Amino acid sequence: MVDLYSSYKDLAASQKEGRDFRVSLRRVLNAPIAVVAPHGGGIEPGTSEIADELADRDFSYYAFEGLKPSNNRLLHISSTEFDEPRCIELITTVPAVVAVHGRNDGGSAIWVGGLDEFMKEHVHQALTRAGFDSGWATNPRLMGSNPRNLCNRGTSGAGLQLEISLGLRAKLFVSLETAGRRNPTALFRELIGTLRGALLDALRSDP
Repeated sequence: MVDLYSSYKDLAASQKEGRDFRVSLRRVLNAPIAVVAPHGGGIEPGTSEIADELADRDFSYYAFEGLKPSNNRLLHISSTEFDEPRCIELITTVPAVVAVHGRNDGGSAIWVGGLDEFMKEHVHQALTRAGFDSGWATNPRLMGSNPRNLCNRGTSGAGLQLEISLGLRAKLFVSLETAGRRNPTALFRELIGTLRGALLDALRSDP
């Protein structure tokens, strides 16, 4: 589906912050990573909750969340064009960015992409060991290999993109409705623990 808006400026001209969307930002001083969900809330349900918990107190956090009663998909701006100023100001001051996305797929897979090969391998292996269906993103639009992609706009020029299937996200919460996403399942906590462990281990081991 083609995006309705090609920039935040275009979106903000017709959509109202606080009514149609909101921006959440939590900065951690000297954080090595910023975890971002540019399509959170009702756009790709569950992604902002995953990013928020994954960031916790160790990493900075950003989310652009759709709040509309329906049709939040129209708030989607692609990762190569996403230019909301608070997001850009944050990610261009941290070494690495982890971008959390939702893929409209009924399976239970997580596709790993981005230009940080070392981090990608750590995360992929950790997910596989924990029993999650982890694979490499092969669709050019979902690989996170474009330098303009949000995940690669940290100071290192290389980051991590996670595309989490709709089927798996549905298992992480009581439901993917707004109220249901306030109640994560045990699988949600297992996924967050696996991802956090992998990121912290990658940071300790990075040559």
